[in-house]
Amino acid sequence: MAMHIKGAAIANASFYRLFLEDGTEVATQNASGEIDFDLSTIEALSTAGTYRLGVKAIGDNISWSDSEMSNIVEYKVESTT
Repeated sequence: MAMHIKGAAIANASFYRLFLEDGTEVATQNASGEIDFDLSTIEALSTAGTYRLGVKAIGDNISWSDSEMSNIVEYKVESTT
């Protein structure tokens, strides 16, 4: 079963970035609609373990700045062996 991080579209966002809690970026999505990261398709999250993730809406750095990190969610990947 695939797990997604979803959310409503954010006005004036250029794109969305998915980060590990330590600030490491693991995925980017164009802001053409709602936020929808399918965590099962992100290679950086394929190793067994527990990941703490958040999303930022990225502005244009001219008129719009980046958002704060969203609430952190946990994603657990079980060992396949």
